[in-house]
Amino acid sequence: MGVFSALIIGPCVTAPLAGALLYISQTGDAVLGGAALFSLGLGMGTPLLLVGTFAGKLLPRTGSWMEAVKAVFGIGLLAVAIGLLSRIIPVKATLALWLMLATLPVFLLMRKRRWRIAGFTTIIYGVLLWLGFSGHYTKEIPALVCSAVEACEASLQPTLAFKKVSTVADFQAQLEMAQRQNKPVMLDFYADWCTSCVELKHSTFTDPSVHEALSDTVILQADVTQHTEADKAFLKQFNLIGPPAILFFSPARKELTSFRIIGYVDAKDFLLTVGKAFPL
Repeated sequence: MGVFSALIIGPCVTAPLAGALLYISQTGDAVLGGAALFSLGLGMGTPLLLVGTFAGKLLPRTGSWMEAVKAVFGIGLLAVAIGLLSRIIPVKATLALWLMLATLPVFLLMRKRRWRIAGFTTIIYGVLLWLGFSGHYTKEIPALVCSAVEACEASLQPTLAFKKVSTVADFQAQLEMAQRQNKPVMLDFYADWCTSCVELKHSTFTDPSVHEALSDTVILQADVTQHTEADKAFLKQFNLIGPPAILFFSPARKELTSFRIIGYVDAKDFLLTVGKAFPL
């Protein structure tokens, strides 16, 4: 779990780490860049040192209530393990593991009255998983979930209408087309597992002012969720470690490197950058 936890921590640390590394590579200021990396290390390590030093004085005393905490966190750790394994094992094997986790451990918790509602709900979820595992509803259940998600997204303010590009060649073709139309280009690197990307999608990119500011801009998006060889080559083309990253290009197909956005920005800061990159 310690080794595989890097798969979880990676997307969270990527944004500040990429920002520090890009600053060092573009400015050559090794002192400030090194200080930024050192501060990042302190930010990740200091809380662990504080908890290890003062845990005995600050944390609640042990007691019978810890048995419930132990059980809940134990189930949580097993869920994390299944989530990580789902990337490398077959879908039906993943369903079987979720089925066992959703029924057997929670069934034990139902012996206590306070956990019965949560346990009963989870067992219903386990039954749905079994229906999918047995093959009767392997198509219907995902379709039902997708319909629910689409319905929720439809009730939200629509995000930007990105045109997808999957390779460097696709992007170059779109860049040439934009040049013929004398339009600037914005390229967004996105991944489903990137929390900052999702926050940009549902927060910054839904702002009506952002839509208006980019009304005459070709907006492209590179979805690197699967992290394929083509995705890696696409990121490497622009010296990027991973998403989120937003790049701006002039109508002459030249990247405006000084206006790159790495990590999450709110609508106000995003509009300031767009105004500088594409002045009226």
